[in-house]
Amino acid sequence: MRELFRDLLSANLFVTGIILTAASFLLFYGSIYLFNHTNLGRRLAILVTGAAVFGWLTISSMLFVIYAPRGPKPDDIEGLNAFEIRIIPIT
Repeated sequence: MRELFRDLLSANLFVTGIILTAASFLLFYGSIYLFNHTNLGRRLAILVTGAAVFGWLTISSMLFVIYAPRGPKPDDIEGLNAFEIRIIPIT
């Protein structure tokens, strides 16, 4: 069984990424929903979990926008792509 999963997951990294992202999404948010469902009920648990996820994503995206690494614009330097220029190593 282990060999079958290794063969399936190593065949295509794009499909592996989609599967792992979906599984982690379901595991994380599903466990939060299950905990809320036992205490709040079905309808209120969906609303509270959705509000919490939306708030968490909003705060994390605002933090990324404020504190994202910045560097020189890619037009000024030749030989590197934009990703390598924008990420400045911490020294």
